[in-house]
Amino acid sequence: MTGRPMAFRFFEVMSQRLCPACLSQRLKPFAAAQPEHLLRCLQCGLVFECRTPSDQELADYYRHYSYSRLKPCSSATQASFRRVLESLAPWQGQGRLLDLGCGQGDFLVAAAAAHWRPAGMEFSQDAVALCRQRGLEVLQGANASSAFFGKHFDVVTAFEVLEHLRTPGDLLRDAASLLMPGGLLYLTTPNFNTLLRHVECDAFQMLCSPEHLCFFTPASLRRLAVRHGFRVAAMRTTGLDPWRLKKALRLGNPLRTNDSGAPPSAVDPLNALREAAHTRRRVALLKASVNSLVNAFGAGDTLKAWLVKV
Repeated sequence: MTGRPMAFRFFEVMSQRLCPACLSQRLKPFAAAQPEHLLRCLQCGLVFECRTPSDQELADYYRHYSYSRLKPCSSATQASFRRVLESLAPWQGQGRLLDLGCGQGDFLVAAAAAHWRPAGMEFSQDAVALCRQRGLEVLQGANASSAFFGKHFDVVTAFEVLEHLRTPGDLLRDAASLLMPGGLLYLTTPNFNTLLRHVECDAFQMLCSPEHLCFFTPASLRRLAVRHGFRVAAMRTTGLDPWRLKKALRLGNPLRTNDSGAPPSAVDPLNALREAAHTRRRVALLKASVNSLVNAFGAGDTLKAWLVKV
């Protein structure tokens, strides 16, 4: 029915929703930012979009992600991959590693160089084609447990994937079915408790439907992990975008990422800072100090979790 007030339509939608992580009906509007679009689960703490995009809407949106050619992987990103792989070494076992949402396969290349036996899963056919041109074992699709049925891995990784999923528990369920007993799931996802959410307020750049659908904090990710049979070996938050922080504090209401999903203007200087931290000792020490501080308060931009299959 047309002409209904926004608040009425919102509560009508809310009454029909379940939490995508724990299936609870105990939901309430999340009033801290965009209350007309966000719900918080009172049982597990997940904040999520009440608007569920269709398969076609998601396909239309993700067409702007281009995998027509191989893009360069920065030296800072390669160094970050090496640090991640060092943290995974205690679970290396037979060396079988599966990267979910592997993109053009840069992490798989780094894993192979570190003597892993990597494989990948990617939804984009163009990205799969690029990976195969690089000699990588990558399958196309969204259901890893079916695609790799009968295979087992020592480690499963998923970089910045969980927040894009309508039902994020599917990823953990797939990982649990494919991991060896005692195997590791390594996840990264934006941290909803980041300091930037509190200073950017309604202009918080993570809120960009239909790209981001679920918003995790350390507590809500921990509950999701336990629900799907994982033990949290480690969890921390890292990173803080200084340009976004400066802009928010100066202007009070910085501009949001545009509707096309293009990255904010701070991305280029942020990458330059990452490169400087990779090559200059003083910058690296400053970055490490900031990471220690934001991790102590759980306020970093990125949430990282090492989850062991029970």
